[in-house]
Amino acid sequence: MTQQYLKNLKVFAVTLVMLFLCFYAFFYILTDKYVAPSNIQLIDNWDISYNGSTYHNVSLSEFEFINLKKGDVVSLSNTIPDRVVGNQTMMFNTYLSSVNVILNDVSIYQYAMKRDEAEDIIGSGCHFVIIPRNSSGKTVHINITAREDNAFTNMETITFVPTTHAYSYYTHKKATTIFVSFFLVILGIILSIVGAITLLSNSRNFQLTYIGLFSFFMGIWSMCNVKVLQIFNINLSSCASVEYLSLFAATIPLVLLLSTVRKDDTPKSRLAIRLIALVFTIFVVVTSILHFTKIVHFSQMLSLFHGLVALSLIVFAVVGIRNRRKRTTAQIVMSLGFLVLCLSFAADLVRFNVQKYLMPNNPHLYDSFIPIGTLLFIILLLYSFSQSTLAMIHDKAEQELLSYIAYHDDLCKIYNRAMCDKEFDRLDNSDENFSLVNLDLNGLKAINDNMGHAAGDKLLMSFAEILTKAFENVGTCYRMGGDEFIVIVPEESAAFIPSCIDRMEILEKEGSKELNYPIEASYGIAARNEVKERSAAKVNSLADSRMYEMKVKAHKNRK
Repeated sequence: MTQQYLKNLKVFAVTLVMLFLCFYAFFYILTDKYVAPSNIQLIDNWDISYNGSTYHNVSLSEFEFINLKKGDVVSLSNTIPDRVVGNQTMMFNTYLSSVNVILNDVSIYQYAMKRDEAEDIIGSGCHFVIIPRNSSGKTVHINITAREDNAFTNMETITFVPTTHAYSYYTHKKATTIFVSFFLVILGIILSIVGAITLLSNSRNFQLTYIGLFSFFMGIWSMCNVKVLQIFNINLSSCASVEYLSLFAATIPLVLLLSTVRKDDTPKSRLAIRLIALVFTIFVVVTSILHFTKIVHFSQMLSLFHGLVALSLIVFAVVGIRNRRKRTTAQIVMSLGFLVLCLSFAADLVRFNVQKYLMPNNPHLYDSFIPIGTLLFIILLLYSFSQSTLAMIHDKAEQELLSYIAYHDDLCKIYNRAMCDKEFDRLDNSDENFSLVNLDLNGLKAINDNMGHAAGDKLLMSFAEILTKAFENVGTCYRMGGDEFIVIVPEESAAFIPSCIDRMEILEKEGSKELNYPIEASYGIAARNEVKERSAAKVNSLADSRMYEMKVKAHKNRK
């Protein structure tokens, strides 16, 4: 069973990797096929006005907005290049800001200009502004109103692409991150469903469910982070709300997952981890209420969230240091995965600040490292889960083997005295009526002495097989040791005992011909209602005395 599980696990892992690579290749080729054949980037010769100052002939790759305050308006103006012909879309990113695009004194695009800045979160993302035909040579003004302090420090490259290729161009630039995001969501849904099914089968293993929920939430967060939901006409405000909520919610299954893996921790350690999960649950509920009632936005609670995450990491570190017991493979892999996840978050923090303050227009810094880190974490989690499941199956198989050895006769392959004593104890504690058939195999000592113990063993195995066939679906057979056997028959099957005895005697004659020496057993039958004390021991004693009487009678007849 363990080997088959391991084989299936390897097949699953290889299939998962192959599917991932195939779908990624298909996705990349598909987006590449419809990507814009050419795009025009407008980086230089901008006029920028903010904080009462105007800067001329500015390059967006070099200009920084310092000490930008909530409510400040940044105005950028430039001439649309002559190369921008036909149906074109102007693309640019903004962060926590309202946008108004004016072409020759006519507003052609607005975002969040009429929204009360104190009532809702503005969000961040890419704006797709359709430029009217014959706009080349005209002046375009982009007015950006910051809705938070230090909403942004630079302006990324503004790009013109054919309108029919705008979304494919956007998705192609972020193909890897977008695909990983979708993959995490789909994988999360599948794992959550499979985990729920295993729970319905009375399994108490929640690990797969927690992995699925974490994958799903992080996939949703990643999709919002790269603004792919905009393709489905979801506005930046809703995208930002989902982004924060999914990030906050992802911590709950992650902490619960860690608590299930660290089963060997002390009760205090387990309690501390569960309290952390409770704190994050309360945090998600409270921040959601505050956000959707427009009292405090999610973005304003981000610092508190970071503080809770830092505190949780400290608690996990302390618990890990105090518990120096030997870790299982599953726990080691889980720790490695957690380290990968932490490193991806740390690397992304560095990437974000480098891109924001030092290299704002470096295309290699646009994509977050977190989706890739999360995918690696999920893969390691699945491997950890498989290892723990494999260990559990191995332990269960080992327990079943030990139980089989403890309660089965190694020679005859039927239940032994220990199992019979266990069944006697159960019957003594119940009101069930039953009958016992005690049997003693005749001539075993003579066979051992004259033909050897191998012949005696063959006699015992043959009789055990005969007894099992004779009482099939009627009673349970036990070897008590030596040449003694017992059959326990429930009350509803007691009427079949005589026919079973007849069948046994027929099988004995057939078996004797095959062995070339006699198979014959003496027996005694007794029922519970025949003894006053009704104990299994008394019924056994009565059946044994009757069996002995038959044995004596048979011995006299042979003389």
